[in-house]
Amino acid sequence: MRLLLDGYPSNGFTPQVMRDTLTSEFARIFERCTMTGEAHEQLHNYLVPLDGMLEGEASDDRFAAISTYLDQYGTYFE
Repeated sequence: MRLLLDGYPSNGFTPQVMRDTLTSEFARIFERCTMTGEAHEQLHNYLVPLDGMLEGEASDDRFAAISTYLDQYGTYFE
């Protein structure tokens, strides 16, 4: 997701395509999750707000907010 946002808008995605692609990547994280225990719970706690950020109108402001949120990942996880 971070790479997609770093390449936007020069990657040629329209805002709608960008949101749809981010949403697909977000779903893939949950589909491929193999973690267990406390780390698993903390990752899901981190991801839940991101789900809400992907809903609604696709816009550059929304993508900037998502990018800022993703930048915080390293604060919580190694």
